[in-house]
Amino acid sequence: MIDKYNKRMRGIVILFTIVTACLAYGPDTESDCFRNSVWQPNNVLIKLLNFFYDSIALTSADTCFPQRRFVSVITFAKTILVSRNSTNFAGSIEIAKIETEKQLNKPAAPLAGPFRGIIDRLLNVIDQPINDVLASCKPETYDEECQIMLKHYRTRHEKQCKGYYKNVEVYNSITNWANQEDTIDYIEELTRRSNRKESDTEALDFFENAATKKYRNVYKEFRDIFMQVKNDFFNCNSLTFINTNCI
Repeated sequence: MIDKYNKRMRGIVILFTIVTACLAYGPDTESDCFRNSVWQPNNVLIKLLNFFYDSIALTSADTCFPQRRFVSVITFAKTILVSRNSTNFAGSIEIAKIETEKQLNKPAAPLAGPFRGIIDRLLNVIDQPINDVLASCKPETYDEECQIMLKHYRTRHEKQCKGYYKNVEVYNSITNWANQEDTIDYIEELTRRSNRKESDTEALDFFENAATKKYRNVYKEFRDIFMQVKNDFFNCNSLTFINTNCI
């Protein structure tokens, strides 16, 4: 079963490499590229998750890439922040920064590992809803047909696995989050800053400023989504529908 899960996750990562001229961030359902309102937001989510997979360190070889070190330091602090179930958000930011400073003697890969785990945990819940959209709402599919097919898939999966609607709810939340202007701006600024090859201290300063001021809502909303996944029970996951349907 673990091998099947790993293959499933690798399949999702492959899907993340889909990049065409039509996959711009700004939704435009009237364009020649998109004939429905669902495909593009789904692909914005895919591209955002792909960004984190591609931008954080994976192995010791990534030590040679200061860009990945920069993002890995930030995501380590972010992991501590979003994992804390505290109403004192400002206090959690300070704790995340202090705890990250204690780990800066480590290579980039161990720093990146915990956040990669968060992404995998989210994917375990939203994997099938992502695939529902890919199957139902291709760019050339008109909106009415897209909605009918999407409802068909979700109804079928709910019958196969009671509680699937909760997976769809998380998918809707994280898709809305990924498509917000502030989230997109945050990712673009993070990319620019990482390309400057800045230090660990500068990475933590960026994290603190982003979480406390400029992108506070981006961090808070992501934490709320992760807490929903962390604290709730999901009867359906990425293993549930293996071999039951194909896209």
